Amino acid sequence: MKKTLSLVLVIILSLALLSACAPSSTDTGTQTQGGETGINTAKTEKGELYEQINGGDYLMGDPSKRDIFQVRHSPYKLIYTYDELVEAAENANNIESSVFEENAVLYIVQEFGAIYGKPIGFNDLKMIDGAPFITYTLYRYDNEDASDAICYHEDYIVIPKSSVPDGMYQTGVIGVIQNEIALEVPQAVNVVEESALPINSAYVLKTKDEVNEFAAAYGLEKTITPGYKEIVIAICVRRPKREYYGTDSYQGYIYKRDGSTLEISYLYEENENSEWETYIEFIRPYVASANITEATVDVKEGQNPVPNVGTHSMN
Repeated sequence: MKKTLSLVLVIILSLALLSACAPSSTDTGTQTQGGETGINTAKTEKGELYEQINGGDYLMGDPSKRDIFQVRHSPYKLIYTYDELVEAAENANNIESSVFEENAVLYIVQEFGAIYGKPIGFNDLKMIDGAPFITYTLYRYDNEDASDAICYHEDYIVIPKSSVPDGMYQTGVIGVIQNEIALEVPQAVNVVEESALPINSAYVLKTKDEVNEFAAAYGLEKTITPGYKEIVIAICVRRPKREYYGTDSYQGYIYKRDGSTLEISYLYEENENSEWETYIEFIRPYVASANITEATVDVKEGQNPVPNVGTHSMN
């Protein structure tokens, strides 16, 4: 019964996070060096992701110790003192003891059956019906293929002591709610030196004839056509030049529906140093779009990962 309840909670929370939080949680991200404590933080418009430290392999890198934690259920350990960190983490000497003045360190192991996406960070540690949960955000491409390999993510997350929920044990298993933010790449791209269309404008096209008329009006060679119960969005943007959308960096479009309006954002990596160009490009949104009558678009920096995560090792 408890397992069933936990599964239902995870599904409900995951759907809520994907529908309500995903687009806004990827707003402009900045990162700052943590100075004397040797920790880092990343901020979003919705608040801060938890800081993380590079603790290395828990229990001095002995992988056999993972078995006692039932890794597939995301075991955790709360570390409250620097002495406990020294006993547990091989890289403890790189961390200043002052981190524990106002914080605890939450160590989590996650097991994945495949490798995909780009980890961003953790937030929202809470108790639900007596069980701890935390949200783990990552980017992935909408059509990304996963690499088939068992891997373990071992993360050391800095939690303010005031944010550790009442009733949370020092060790146990934790529900990790994955907030996967799907990025969609443009499906037909036209580079234009100058555009008769306003920059950051979007146009809803519902039929093949509408697409062809739009393309002819602006001299565009590359287009796509709507599918069954689908629409096409034509977008004029100025964004970083990107010819290949691979997993070396994650860039692309995300969507948020507001009634009959589709709010679109192109997210790019702030560390990407490529030149900017003007594009008129077409996308076929994967969201339910039958009643969409207009669209808006903007271009902004995506969220950088919280640095200094622990180890992401493979078996």
